[in-house]
Amino acid sequence: MIITTLIFFACLRLLKAEDDDFKIKKSMKTSSCAAIFNVKTLNKLRNPTNLTGITYEDTMQMLNAAERIQEQSDSTFNSQSDLSSVEWVNLFAYFQAYSMCENATDIQKMALPNKDLVTPRKDGLLTSGNFTLHDFESFTAYQGSFHNSSDLDGRYIVSIKHDIKVIILSWRGSATRNDAFADGNGKLRGVNDIRFQHFSDNGSETDQCKTPTNQDDLFYFSGFILSMGQRVMNRVLVSLRDATTNYPDYSLVITGHSLGGAKALLTAFYISKLNPHELRERLVAIYTYGQPPIGSTKFSTWISNCIGSQKIVRVVSSNDLVPWARVAKNVEHPSNVAEVFNIRSSSNYWHECMGPNDRQCSAGVNCALRSWENHSLYGGLKFNKKICLYAQGTSQ
Repeated sequence: MIITTLIFFACLRLLKAEDDDFKIKKSMKTSSCAAIFNVKTLNKLRNPTNLTGITYEDTMQMLNAAERIQEQSDSTFNSQSDLSSVEWVNLFAYFQAYSMCENATDIQKMALPNKDLVTPRKDGLLTSGNFTLHDFESFTAYQGSFHNSSDLDGRYIVSIKHDIKVIILSWRGSATRNDAFADGNGKLRGVNDIRFQHFSDNGSETDQCKTPTNQDDLFYFSGFILSMGQRVMNRVLVSLRDATTNYPDYSLVITGHSLGGAKALLTAFYISKLNPHELRERLVAIYTYGQPPIGSTKFSTWISNCIGSQKIVRVVSSNDLVPWARVAKNVEHPSNVAEVFNIRSSSNYWHECMGPNDRQCSAGVNCALRSWENHSLYGGLKFNKKICLYAQGTSQ
């Protein structure tokens, strides 16, 4: 009961822009979509969805998704690839989904042929194809108020896909109490705040990555940064350094769903800004699925320019409301980042748009119709623990 109450009040803080450090609140105007998000989030917490097993519908949706992914073994994924193609968006979605598994064993089972597994397959393998699981990490990441030191909210996996020569870092989305606090912490902080110091200029950043001198309306939502402190970044960088050292001609791709999408962007920003272990040139793509805004429009644009907006693919599923959380007068996704819109989340209908306000994409969905229903469904692939049940041979 205590945990439920804490999560409830954490989510009540959504969209409540606290401005202890500087005056921002006056320019923040809650949109109708953001207000709907707040109400529906509380309803979801009151009525959680139980995970009971894999249904026939689940399997058919995933099989249909599998049939749409073309063979990629004859090509190498790099900066010259068409990042927004349906094949690549689908492929990296699978690796993102694997981060939901509770143990490395299940992921490793899905990486190898096994005729006994009940799973959507193509030539004996999951449609992600054969790959090596390089690292699986779970640890306490969030350091905000009420955080639970035994809550393993920091989850990422590093996979190596040899046929296309790519290293894939995947951040898990929200799954724990600490994650709920990170999502719900909408406190506004400026880039001079002590919590942001590990992103400070160190002399190696490019011009587009230098901290802007005019910091009016340059703020982030505190919960995301509190989940991505220096300790967390150090841990991730050790794993990436090992992988890139072992495979010096492989490219780096970072993915994330929901809260994991915010973490993916911040990881890419850290790499692009400070270039640890010479990773900047290895990073060729960032795929975020159902990612919420991480700060002001000015902050998000600065981050995308530093990373290279052409490297970022922001994927939105039909009427998912999370990408519109906290959207306000000066809080939007950057206009120079492409959106790939999954028009029907259970089918292969996609549309590529530029910017967050194209009415042919998610911006054209009526606020009242936005919901949680399709937040974890992309082209028939479910971003929840159900994909891990295939490795266990569990079905119903």
